[in-house]
Amino acid sequence: MIGAPMGPSGLLPHQQSGVKFLASRQSAVLADEMGLGKTVQALVALRILAQQGEVRRALLVAPKSLLPNWQRELAKWAPGLPSQRVDGPPKQRRWLWQFSRACLQLVHYELLVHDGAFLRDLAQTGRLFFDVIILDEAQRVKNQKSAAWKIIHAIPRRRLWALTGTPLENSLEDVRGLFLLARPGLLSPRMTLPEIRSVIRPFLLRRTKEMVAKELPEKIYRDRLLELSPEQALRYAEAERKARRKLEETREASLGHVLVQVLRLKQICNFDPLTGQSAKLEQLKSDLESVLIPGKKALVFSQFVSTLRRLLVHLSPWKPLLFFGGMSQQERERTLRQFREDPSHQLLLLSYRAGGVGLNLQCANYVFLFDRWWNPAVEDQAIGRAHRLGSSSPVVITRYLVAGTIEERIDELLRTKRSLFERLFSRADPEYQLGLSWEEWLGLLGAPHRQAA
Repeated sequence: MIGAPMGPSGLLPHQQSGVKFLASRQSAVLADEMGLGKTVQALVALRILAQQGEVRRALLVAPKSLLPNWQRELAKWAPGLPSQRVDGPPKQRRWLWQFSRACLQLVHYELLVHDGAFLRDLAQTGRLFFDVIILDEAQRVKNQKSAAWKIIHAIPRRRLWALTGTPLENSLEDVRGLFLLARPGLLSPRMTLPEIRSVIRPFLLRRTKEMVAKELPEKIYRDRLLELSPEQALRYAEAERKARRKLEETREASLGHVLVQVLRLKQICNFDPLTGQSAKLEQLKSDLESVLIPGKKALVFSQFVSTLRRLLVHLSPWKPLLFFGGMSQQERERTLRQFREDPSHQLLLLSYRAGGVGLNLQCANYVFLFDRWWNPAVEDQAIGRAHRLGSSSPVVITRYLVAGTIEERIDELLRTKRSLFERLFSRADPEYQLGLSWEEWLGLLGAPHRQAA
């Protein structure tokens, strides 16, 4: 931990404030920036309410990959709190949902959805109630149409705490979706950004690293603007012409069709599909050779597992390890342990989706974004794996971008839209979206605007 003053409970001052915030509210969104200890704050608040007799039964819902971390933190911050993970075959889970005496039950989102019909039946017949429901990485249930959102909404509870470093990823609808769970009726569909900001203020707490962790090492950004190799440029031009021609020939282009074309162009920016040539790979090798001296470690993020598998082969001198969504929980934990503890493994290759949330990788000094995600919040989460409480040296972030391609257009769009997140917490009034609109998706391909199918 960094050298900030800590209270008698072992918590940093901002964490003590967060505990008070949660414990004193029935509806709360703790939106601290990644790495400031939302897990710890929630557990200590839960422990206090349990000791006071205000919480006898609680439910934690988190991504599957993060449940082991919650169990470790439980042992440290709430060792006397009886807890039980809901898992096993259906018959066992049904028994646990009905008869478990644990104060805290832990379940992952996918299993919650799988047991949804049974949970609805329990709720409708008055056999299911929680004093508090805690949602980790709550941005996963921002969509009111999702099965997880509907199930959580149907479960009776006295309190709901939503934990997320990115309460807004695409538009204000994300915030509305979260607060329809946390505080139903608080927001109306026609509210403007200033109105939303004013109404949610008593129920939302967000601190950034710059606000509360002055001793945290700085983040240093380096943008690498590259040019495609000759083979990549040829393949890219061919793919772009085909994509535009298909759009021109198709009267009603669907978003799915456009997305396929966009992904194909992004993949060519990473590797030429025929020769395997890659301007990014050559630059990455050069960068790694200059910074990965013994004792240093780096993270490399990509949207595509296929890209990560190629990198695994080409970056063998640094004994890279692979981390992606298709791995079992045991494989993930073993991989993370190897990376943290074995100095010979200097490189961890991660997919944005699997490696962008909940991981503590302060041992890494460098972060490389091999390709760019659709919105800045996901990239910020990825960077937050290394730049968090416990970091002892500056974290250098390198972003690769291919000039004159779809990557440059994505970067330009997202730079103009990044500020909506900050505007939700400031006095600025303009309201516009952070994600890509239909017209902007088409614009990435250089196509004229038209209606979505």
